[in-house]
Amino acid sequence: MVCRDQARGEAARDEIKSQSKNESVDLMLADLSLLASVRSLAAEFGAKYSKLDVLINNVAVVLSSRTATPEGFEQMFATDYLGPFLLTRLLIPYLEAAKPSRIINVTAPSTTRPNLDDLQGERKYSSLGAFGASKAADLLFTYALARRLGGRGITANAYHPGIMKTNLNRTAPTPIRLVAGVINLFAGATPERASEALVQFATSVQFADTNGQFIHGGESDNCTVHRRQRLAGESLEGQLQPRESSGNNLIVYRKKDRGRTSVHSLPSLGRIQCPLWRSHPRI
Repeated sequence: MVCRDQARGEAARDEIKSQSKNESVDLMLADLSLLASVRSLAAEFGAKYSKLDVLINNVAVVLSSRTATPEGFEQMFATDYLGPFLLTRLLIPYLEAAKPSRIINVTAPSTTRPNLDDLQGERKYSSLGAFGASKAADLLFTYALARRLGGRGITANAYHPGIMKTNLNRTAPTPIRLVAGVINLFAGATPERASEALVQFATSVQFADTNGQFIHGGESDNCTVHRRQRLAGESLEGQLQPRESSGNNLIVYRKKDRGRTSVHSLPSLGRIQCPLWRSHPRI
């Protein structure tokens, strides 16, 4: 298990050990909003283990105003998407070693279309829009992983736990915080209850062949919105072609649309480029 805060992580680890009667619970510390920390985490994992059966990316933050990480990325986009993307990419060799294996991205339904011209929210920013864009990126990434890795013994799915009684919205804008508080009071499930279905999805033979799906309530939610997102992801992959590095942590792209070519830029993760629509060619 990976946690950012050592004290809270150790408390969670000890509780798991106590309730499961299993002493083999390892805690690693990392801040998924920092890509350097993610790389250190992957290296630490590789030094201890040779394979990974299930990877569950469960991280989110909601902020009321735009904040940049020390590495220069917008905080929500870095935490909710870039960190899990990079970690997944770095751990794929260990997932392949354990195949059949699973990747589960805990996320939320989103109809937001990320703005390729302003992914970092430097020109226009709203808390709800930035959160929605990060969740949409999670979904598109999941579907792309499923297409690339399905034939290699690794499945990738998105999982929505539903409304939960957590403090996720404690740093959200006041209106969102108030509405979420009321909803949680009457409809929110406890984290323990919500996690039961996630554990089942991660371990049950019933879901061994499930791939490229958005799971909610223990079932695949194959609504029109999610079908369109899969198709949109496939279409955008064909439209965006890597062009060059701009030298300032961005990769410049040429996008072809109706015969016209426009230039866009996406964050660079060093050798692992194209994190949104075109992940690394070897994935």
